[in-house]
Amino acid sequence: KKQNMESEKEKHPLQGAKSFNLVVDGIVTNIVLTAFATHLFVVITQRKKLGTMYNAVKESEGANDTGEACYNISTLIGSRDDTVGELLARRLIASISETTNKSLILSVCWKNPKAPPSIPSLKSMMAEIEQQRIW
Repeated sequence: KKQNMESEKEKHPLQGAKSFNLVVDGIVTNIVLTAFATHLFVVITQRKKLGTMYNAVKESEGANDTGEACYNISTLIGSRDDTVGELLARRLIASISETTNKSLILSVCWKNPKAPPSIPSLKSMMAEIEQQRIW
């Protein structure tokens, strides 16, 4: 019966979820991690709503001249000039692709889009996301 339950879990598209809050540059930031069968959906929001959405996929291993992995990051909806969001998407998909082939859907909504968090705060936030990971 245990084997049957495991096969049922593998068929279910929702495979896990976790949410937590961080204070980033003095602003409460809600983070939601959701694992689906083929994707990971990550929400980082300071306004309790979805923001710019990115799709990130690992293209191939060692496809460029340096032998490093190549990633494709695209903006699905929202601001196309948010370099911080793209940076987060790239960093997350690199971390995710170390252990799984799932692609990433990332939503980022800053309280003040013209003044995103500082680089040290972003590094701290990424460290916490990687510690809490569900992939």
